[in-house]
Amino acid sequence: MRFEAAQPGAADASLFAWDDEGVILKVDAASGDLRWQSASVQAKSGKQLLDVNMAATSGRAVAVGLGDTTCLMLDARSGSELGRTRYQHIPVTPSIRSGTDLIFGSLAGHLVWMGFRDEQVPSRVEIKPGDKVQKETRVSAVHTFAFEEQAHQLKGSIQAKPVLAGDMIVACSTAGQISSFSSLNRNRVWMVELPGGIVATPATDGDLLFVACRDQYLRCIDVQKGRTKWKWFCESPLENPPLLAGNLVMLQVPDLGLVALDAGNQGGLTREPKWMSKVSGNPITRLDEGVVVWDQATSTLSLVDDATGIVRESRALPGVHGVQASAALHGDLYLMSSDGRVQRCAPISAPRSTPAPSAVETEQRAEAIKTEVTSPSSDEVTAGTADEPTPEPSADPSRT
Repeated sequence: MRFEAAQPGAADASLFAWDDEGVILKVDAASGDLRWQSASVQAKSGKQLLDVNMAATSGRAVAVGLGDTTCLMLDARSGSELGRTRYQHIPVTPSIRSGTDLIFGSLAGHLVWMGFRDEQVPSRVEIKPGDKVQKETRVSAVHTFAFEEQAHQLKGSIQAKPVLAGDMIVACSTAGQISSFSSLNRNRVWMVELPGGIVATPATDGDLLFVACRDQYLRCIDVQKGRTKWKWFCESPLENPPLLAGNLVMLQVPDLGLVALDAGNQGGLTREPKWMSKVSGNPITRLDEGVVVWDQATSTLSLVDDATGIVRESRALPGVHGVQASAALHGDLYLMSSDGRVQRCAPISAPRSTPAPSAVETEQRAEAIKTEVTSPSSDEVTAGTADEPTPEPSADPSRT
């Protein structure tokens, strides 16, 4: 399930949902009204439907289903099939939209720009012996085709979803490479290499990029230059995606739980957590009442106070197998039930029951955190790291 505009640049939001059989539904995200339902596309798009997103040709909006072998195009207004195309590079990540194109990562480490075009396809009407028709009749139909406009090679595989950060497209690889590309001309702008792999999708506000790495660091990186603004070290490899919501960046850390840090770029190269909470699961949105955390393993939804990290409420949802938020800040919740239902839950403002900590309590909590989490004696190698990004030459030999 995902949330996308009904057409590129449109204000009305739609929800795409699909099942194991490849049946795609387009639902109005605000009202829940069904706009259309496609036939099963499993046999046409491959064994697995990875993602559904919006794209466009020069003449119409297209709903694109990314299968594991085939790209399927549907009419965004009716859900009728427009065409299908086999990939040159098979996607393994969900796609992002840049203009009318879709961008995804492949298992072989290619960051792929996929475009779409309409073509007139003639169909022949056979003339059988004895027919009174004096000549063949040809009827043209408009089909939509997908094509790879460009692909850049990264070291390792791309398992984290690419992100659109301002006017940059940023991709990360399992070999620890972070590459930034211009969304205007698709040229590589900068590249950094970290000592550990990256499998979690970064968070961004367009200016700063927050990357969780298996080298046990969470880094805040300048989007334009690729330089590290600050970093935080922990005792475990980081594989969960960070959530940036307002002035906080939060992520789930093994053995520590949910960790929140100040997302600002001031205060020196190192950073210490504002609080830690033993709640399980990944943060999905931040409300006025606190941070909403969803634990997929136990189907538990929790609300954590964003000032102290104290769990205000937890609720088991045994009939729910997935929860998504429409936005990182003040987002609505969409619950996917095992019986096929999708429910929308809008947040209701409520007064905080937990007072903010005093200055003494805050200082004591900070000292406890410092004693629990310590940085290693040596930092990562400086050559080719986020501290010293590698600018790209004018000619990029990695393009394929």
